[in-house]
Amino acid sequence: VTETYEYDATGASTRDIAANGDVTEYDSTGKTTLFYDASASEYKTWTWESPAAGQVALNVYSGTYSVSLGDPLANDVVASERIESYVYDHGGVTNNLDTATNGWVMRNKTVYDADGTTELQEYIYYASGLLHEAYFANSAQNPGGDELYYEHEDNDFYNNGSYGRVIRFQKSDGTVYRLYDSSGDPTYWTGTSQKKKEVVYPTLADSANDTNWTTVYWYRANGNPSKELRSDGVAKIYFDDANWRTEVYWDSDGSITGYNSIADSIAYRSGWDINAAGTTLQVYSYHANGQIQYKDIYTYSSGWIYVNTARYDDTGTWIDPPLTTAQNPFPTIPDKPAKSDTESVILGEDMMPEVSEDAVMPESMQQFYDDIEYLQESASGEGIVVAVLDSGIETGVLSTNVIGGYDFTDTTTVTFEDETGHGTSMTEVIAETAEDADILALKVMDEYSETTSDRVSEAIRYAVDMGAKVLSMSFSLYPVSDDVISAIDYAASQGAVMIAAAGNNASEIFEASLAAQDNIITIGSVDADGSISAWSNYGSEIDLYAPWDVIDIDDGEAGTSYSAAFVSGLAALILEDNPEYTATDVLGELELITADLGDVSTPEEDLVDDTIGGANIDEIIARYDAERQNRALFRGENIVDPRKRIDILERQKFGGKLKGPR
Repeated sequence: VTETYEYDATGASTRDIAANGDVTEYDSTGKTTLFYDASASEYKTWTWESPAAGQVALNVYSGTYSVSLGDPLANDVVASERIESYVYDHGGVTNNLDTATNGWVMRNKTVYDADGTTELQEYIYYASGLLHEAYFANSAQNPGGDELYYEHEDNDFYNNGSYGRVIRFQKSDGTVYRLYDSSGDPTYWTGTSQKKKEVVYPTLADSANDTNWTTVYWYRANGNPSKELRSDGVAKIYFDDANWRTEVYWDSDGSITGYNSIADSIAYRSGWDINAAGTTLQVYSYHANGQIQYKDIYTYSSGWIYVNTARYDDTGTWIDPPLTTAQNPFPTIPDKPAKSDTESVILGEDMMPEVSEDAVMPESMQQFYDDIEYLQESASGEGIVVAVLDSGIETGVLSTNVIGGYDFTDTTTVTFEDETGHGTSMTEVIAETAEDADILALKVMDEYSETTSDRVSEAIRYAVDMGAKVLSMSFSLYPVSDDVISAIDYAASQGAVMIAAAGNNASEIFEASLAAQDNIITIGSVDADGSISAWSNYGSEIDLYAPWDVIDIDDGEAGTSYSAAFVSGLAALILEDNPEYTATDVLGELELITADLGDVSTPEEDLVDDTIGGANIDEIIARYDAERQNRALFRGENIVDPRKRIDILERQKFGGKLKGPR
């Protein structure tokens, strides 16, 4: 006997046994389900359309596979002999099992311990075939280092067809690092891509949702550390030095210490310090032997006031009396680092499904868009100045009413050009919502998508003084300074409507963040079905929810940034119709329009009396499983799906309040 063939009752081939001992088995459709290579003592199994349609699961075993005539298929598969498993997208190719030539795209690879069950290594791949994530049971399993986990970008940066740059990794102690390049996007630095920021988390779950972060590090273009912020309030600014020498140090109790040189930092000779209460400043200078020589003392009362100077000899002994003239230059006290960011996220292909032409919009969203159409028929934002506090505006891209602007990141220039594109996108949303609104471009985010409390506070005051009625702030700022709170109070006293993004961490809003402040209208995101977006932050500080996908987004960007910009445009429409409205009036109008979005259950009769600061909603756990329709629907005259349109002639407007059937 040279070869044995077996068939089922229908005549379909089920197994071939060659003379050399090789075994091939088939399913009822003729696809190979097992092959045993007798010479290598290795066999493989294929499970078709698993774990999903269009995929095949491949398991590799090391051992002898022996069967007799008539044995059930896969009769001698031994689970403990499994050494590896794979998942491929087969693309309809089922008759060629050679992965080097059949065009299959690997989506998963797992390496097992001797028991065939315990996972030692796992690799997950993008649909492009590039490596996405790698897990290791312990550091010994990592062939390239001691890390337990890597996440790579979906970009063939190295042109090797295998993987892009690392954007997240976990050390052997469990600590997780998320890395950002000089454009502000998460990506590891290497070659021409320079690491700009690094956020540290205690666990992978925390890093996935940007919650419970412990430390943020920033880096200079030369790779040296720039600054650091810890979640307990400790912060540092570093000299331009590779050895992490501290220039300014904020303690968790609020005290601040500064050093004049790297040498002084090494020797712990502080150049100045401010006490925790912020009421006393001391400025130091030293003898050549390192002993303190002078200590200038200042107190704070609407500014720093010089008191006197204590003197010391080169043994550290105090000399009486104190001097009455300052000996040392007054220090420049920088801004404390803030964990700020533009509130946009990049969606992967798996989060951006195609929208079916037959999809029907939920009634709550239809009602919302009908209300918007009704509002746009009577107003276009004409005469309303909307200040966009963001990364600037690329004026060559937008044909909108940009009446001016200011660059708070570089006061030596009169331009406000957008270096990241975020501010331009926000302005586009506002312009498509309120096409005749005047735009004031206030650049507070630099090329790294970072800002400071000083910039934001100055920009808020500037916006109000320039006549802005709406302030659109699609970024996060944590913690906010007293200056920012004071600027918010000033803007509120002048009747400005301030709108901020809730944030995209899928977590509760931090109490000390911009989004949590009184007099700020805080906006969360909803998807096409009116449910809260997976990334949207939550908490009692949320005033209302709005769609985010309201314009064409070529790069997959999304987030509460877009929702906040959208609502800023709506506020401009409302104020054109009702110029006498206060910020609370505008909030009441907005709440009427968005009452059915985001599961907000505030009774309609209570909405117009709400004050800014929160709708007192319960904490929610957001989800993302809805088909997105907004992109196709938010197009000027085509904003409403005619199949579901409610006759707007049935609407009435009472006392300036937009009313629609509820």
